[in-house]
Amino acid sequence: MRPIMAMQVTIFPGAGICIGNSATHVVADGVTFSHFMKYWMSLTKSSGKDPATVLLPSLPIHSCRNMIKDPGEVGAGHLERFWSQNSAKHSSHVTPENMVRATFTLSRKQIDNLKSWVTEQSENQSPVSTFVVTLAFIWVSLIKTLVQDSETKANEEDKDEVFHLMINVDCRNRLKYTQPIPQTYFGNCMAPGIVSVKKHDLLGEKCVLAASDAITARIKDMLSSDLLKTAPRWGQGVRKWVMSHYPTSIAGAPKLGLYDMDFGLGKPCKMEIVHIETGGSIAFSESRDGSNGVEIGIALEKKKMDVFDSILQQGIKKFAT
Repeated sequence: MRPIMAMQVTIFPGAGICIGNSATHVVADGVTFSHFMKYWMSLTKSSGKDPATVLLPSLPIHSCRNMIKDPGEVGAGHLERFWSQNSAKHSSHVTPENMVRATFTLSRKQIDNLKSWVTEQSENQSPVSTFVVTLAFIWVSLIKTLVQDSETKANEEDKDEVFHLMINVDCRNRLKYTQPIPQTYFGNCMAPGIVSVKKHDLLGEKCVLAASDAITARIKDMLSSDLLKTAPRWGQGVRKWVMSHYPTSIAGAPKLGLYDMDFGLGKPCKMEIVHIETGGSIAFSESRDGSNGVEIGIALEKKKMDVFDSILQQGIKKFAT
């Protein structure tokens, strides 16, 4: 069984250090881990001073998990399913051959242009968030890249094939029958949601609009529902996602502020989410230059990465210029 959390610091003499970490989502979600790292950062910068005399972020807390009301005992059933699925010994993930990583950045101007295009094309003219429009644009570009393989070309007539994207919604302050969960809560407080869009819509002229509308609708549906009551169906949705062509998920988020972490040596030069090489995930963070843009990490085979880069640049010219 994998360790709950592991950390490693590698020193590159005369160049800098790399802080590597791994944590299972049984223990923490992205919000929790970001807060934990920022608290550790603040302690490091305090130079050993008494924490009581230093202005620090709020201490991560886990005692408030008793505040979560679960009248339907959803948690017990979910835990039982988790252990049954993870009781077998799993081999470690192996990175596919010819895999390369690349980081792309959408500037604030490009994102604003994307938002304007989607709003103009939308029937209800509703504004769209930075997260939604960026995710929609990158997902469309990725799917267009992946469907160019020989297997999918042989099935081009199947325009009603559905592609699935997994998103996560922060449940803090959104659980019914429960007191507000503080942002400093140490644990996993996320709910998964599956966004489904037909192939012909993701490849059509208004592909970004179709993806954006689907993501927005799924988020609104989740926020308006009793999230704990939907928990028994999470596994069903995840299985549908896993069995589909090119299941895609998200790692990180621009709002986490990962580039603000300064341990006293300066802000990070680069942040990488390693598991995107094996998990089919798109990595998101704020842009490292502080320009309010979004940084996107992708891992693909070299040949497909070249195709993705080309499709992305074409999309920027069409939708974001």
